[in-house]
Amino acid sequence: MEKSKAEIQAHLNGLYKSLKETFESIPFNQTLGLTLQSLSENEVVFTFKLNDRLLGNPYQKILHGGAICGAIDATGGAASTVGAYMNMFMRDASPEEFKRLEKIGTVGLHIDFLRPGVGETFTCKGMLNRAGSKIVSISMELRNEKDVLIAIGGGSFIH
Repeated sequence: MEKSKAEIQAHLNGLYKSLKETFESIPFNQTLGLTLQSLSENEVVFTFKLNDRLLGNPYQKILHGGAICGAIDATGGAASTVGAYMNMFMRDASPEEFKRLEKIGTVGLHIDFLRPGVGETFTCKGMLNRAGSKIVSISMELRNEKDVLIAIGGGSFIH
């Protein structure tokens, strides 16, 4: 059965609230300071601010590579949750199938560090490549407040 734009948007609104609550309550995501800004059927956006706990080079105020990896992985996980959810919603999946979203996990992750993590505020975006019946493929990017691309990533997530 084909879904209307209003139905899809209503589900995205509910998913936004649930995803925001879930991902922002994860202790590591709290350490990073990740805040869910937006989501759509094909994209999730988080932001976070530089703080002393995230520095890899305190003299030059450069974001630690582990913080970059963590933000990219978390964003990919959130985007894969949305992609898998929408795939299930569009095909009227059973409640048991939706339950699998509680077990979503990273299967593979690749990150290219393009520039030093210089900035005050960072935006991490996850974009859906494909949502299959068990595996979701996501592309991610991290930019600073000046829209400078710092890192890109690709990931596979299982649900």
